[in-house]
Amino acid sequence: MPKTPQASPVRERMEVIATRFPVSDIAWLAGLQVKNTVTPSDKVRAIVAQARQQNELYDNPQACLGWAREILSPLVMAMQSEEALGHARCEVLALLLEWLPSTLTALLVSAPQADCDTLRQKEKFMVGRCFQLMETVVRLALASPTPCHDPEAIRDNVLRIFNLAGVIVPPPTVKP
Repeated sequence: MPKTPQASPVRERMEVIATRFPVSDIAWLAGLQVKNTVTPSDKVRAIVAQARQQNELYDNPQACLGWAREILSPLVMAMQSEEALGHARCEVLALLLEWLPSTLTALLVSAPQADCDTLRQKEKFMVGRCFQLMETVVRLALASPTPCHDPEAIRDNVLRIFNLAGVIVPPPTVKP
């Protein structure tokens, strides 16, 4: 069977940019491990591509969420491996690993052009997210047994919240 010729990938025209770097940065670059790179030029191109990709995240919530999840994926995989081996599931860590990517995405999307109204909306959203997280952690603290690796860590910290809650007096409701 004859081989079908495949189109070669289109390569963008390259330009040379001469740049001076401090010796310490060159040493750092030489030791940097970047996937699919060999030379310092490859590494600089990869770093520029990564910076471009991160800059584009501000306009794309799905891409931003994927990027945040990718950053946390080593910890997610380690946690899942421990659970697969029969070790205790840490509900707080699982909660945070679910909460952080969507929260970070909400903060970053449209961040560069944030005006007063956008910041007010983000603030309101983030306050709600923070209270949602606190409420869930308090629920976990009240569970018996506390589903985590170190139940005392949760109980010790949640006591401060309970102490604060004891001094909070809800404002009287104003009737029109």
